[in-house]
Amino acid sequence: MGIGQLTKLFEAVVAEHPEIAVSRSAVQEIDRLRTTWITRAVTAWPVDSDALDTVFRECTRAIHTLLGRRNLQ
Repeated sequence: MGIGQLTKLFEAVVAEHPEIAVSRSAVQEIDRLRTTWITRAVTAWPVDSDALDTVFRECTRAIHTLLGRRNLQ
């Protein structure tokens, strides 16, 4: 799968669950990283660890929202 496939899948889910649309930029960043940088060491990725933590936290929040677990910290 190429770049944009994860984002397309996310958009299909957003159509049914618009409350997770706030996670769009995080999913797009994961899509970009997984298709462009996955074969390189994480230290070579063009994102710092704090930003990556934020991206993953936002994606996790969207997943938990879909599972009905809205109280995440």
